[in-house]
Amino acid sequence: KKKTKQMEEKPLLSGWLLKKGEKVPKVLSTLKNPSYKKRFFQQDKTTTKRLHYYEGDPKTTEPSGFIDLDDVTIVKIAPQHSNNQFDFEVVTPTRVWELAAQTEGERRYWADGISMYVRQKKEASEAVVKLKRSQTTIASLQGELRQKEEEVAKFRRLSMNIQNSAASNLSKSLEEMAELEETKKQNTQLLTQIEQSSRERASTLAQLQNLESEKSSSQNHLSTLQSQLTQTQNDLQTQQTLNSTLQSQLLSLESTAQKLIAETHLKTQSQIESKDREMNEYYNSITAAKSALLKEKQKMEEELKKEKEGKRVLELRVEELGGKGMEWMKEIGESLEEKKRKVENWKQEKEMVKKDRIKIEEN
Repeated sequence: KKKTKQMEEKPLLSGWLLKKGEKVPKVLSTLKNPSYKKRFFQQDKTTTKRLHYYEGDPKTTEPSGFIDLDDVTIVKIAPQHSNNQFDFEVVTPTRVWELAAQTEGERRYWADGISMYVRQKKEASEAVVKLKRSQTTIASLQGELRQKEEEVAKFRRLSMNIQNSAASNLSKSLEEMAELEETKKQNTQLLTQIEQSSRERASTLAQLQNLESEKSSSQNHLSTLQSQLTQTQNDLQTQQTLNSTLQSQLLSLESTAQKLIAETHLKTQSQIESKDREMNEYYNSITAAKSALLKEKQKMEEELKKEKEGKRVLELRVEELGGKGMEWMKEIGESLEEKKRKVENWKQEKEMVKKDRIKIEEN
């Protein structure tokens, strides 16, 4: 009722459209094909299922025909024609109504309006079907209720018979009542078991759905792992190829390095032997210079000793000779100072030779 009220409150469809005539059968193919003609369409106020169309103003003319909206199955939007009209089709089991609007907005208005009526009509039909099913269910429940009432009446009659019967039949009647109660309890338990089974079945179905989704996810994950494994195998093959290439390059480099080390060792050995010869020659020259310096030192010490003896003699002579002797002694002293400087220079050279010898021995 609520949906019907909403349909009645909705504005009725009305407006001008171009309607194409009904297609000519193949038997009458010699006739001219139908063309589009301008018609005024208006939904009937009394029965909204009819969409009347008029050749002129609906207030002054009678309808030329109508489209039964209850028979409409779908509304199709057709491609736009070259004459800038916006076509659409209203499909029924008996005919396809070819219509056209002047603008896209008008076509949308008619297509949406008719589609909404069809959708609401479909929903109303489904609601009627559901209502009929509910009524059938209610009738079935009422039948069951009447059956239960008959059973209750039977039980009451049985109780009356038990009350009116003799005492000998009382125990038998009580047993029958107990059986009925037991049957009722069994029925109640059976209903409880059926409800429990229904809940368990729903739970099992949900678990099956979860298992299906997990299975799909596992299959996707497995395919991903397989692709990764394939990629890893390809990378491993590439790595093995690179390793073999690097191994061959490493062997080549090792052989080259061994050759270079051997050549360098030979060159270094020859250079060491050359340096040893040079050092031996230098050491021999230093040793010869040292022996020469020692000989010169001995000679100078002997000369110095002689000069000291001569100086003493001269001092004695100076005392004898007087002033001239002093001048002569001064000259002799200068000569001795010069010789001392020579001795100091010789000592410095000796120290330098000694340092050079230590460096050579360290090297």
